[in-house]
Amino acid sequence: MSIPEQEGSPELPSNDEVNEATPSEEVASSHVPSTRISRLWVRSLPSLIALVVVLILVAQNRSQVTVRFFAGHLRTPLAVALLGAMVLGALMMLGLGSLRVLQLRRRIRRQGRSR
Repeated sequence: MSIPEQEGSPELPSNDEVNEATPSEEVASSHVPSTRISRLWVRSLPSLIALVVVLILVAQNRSQVTVRFFAGHLRTPLAVALLGAMVLGALMMLGLGSLRVLQLRRRIRRQGRSR
């Protein structure tokens, strides 16, 4: 089924003309190289999400609790106790990860000397 052409109507471009991109379209669709700023922006997004989660934690856990550790005790908001536990856990993981990195570096140095 074909549509009759009317006088004065613009001609439709052929398939070859449609597939050809103009230089400005090629520039717009080309790959933009990554920069330090763009990588920093992408890497900061998880931190912003974590900040929002922590703020929600603090807002929802304001009740006072007593934390007992060995002979001492401390009365503090639940959110502060939870954040303190998270920070101590993160520091422990950082320490263990650092020890593992040092161990691997030492092993690589020894292998380099033995060759």
